[in-house]
Amino acid sequence: MDEPVEFYCDSVRFDVGPYGFSLSLGKGTPPPEGSTQPDMDVLARAHMSPQHAKVLAKLFVMNVKRYEEQFGEVELPNALYQSLGLPAEW
Repeated sequence: MDEPVEFYCDSVRFDVGPYGFSLSLGKGTPPPEGSTQPDMDVLARAHMSPQHAKVLAKLFVMNVKRYEEQFGEVELPNALYQSLGLPAEW
């Protein structure tokens, strides 16, 4: 079996449908001319069931909390939360 491809990812796009979720992982690029929205070069896509997506979301939260217990809080500016429509506390 071939070794998995490893890459740095600083952008993710979620696509949600009635039967599943898709995550496009990539590297951010400057916005196209005339746009204010950054673009991204997609490096990989993962498709999963809604059940798998929910378990993955819970595992991410659990592991970020574990990381913060060990290394300290990961600080994010309030403007980032606001731009993504997220509550400041999770």
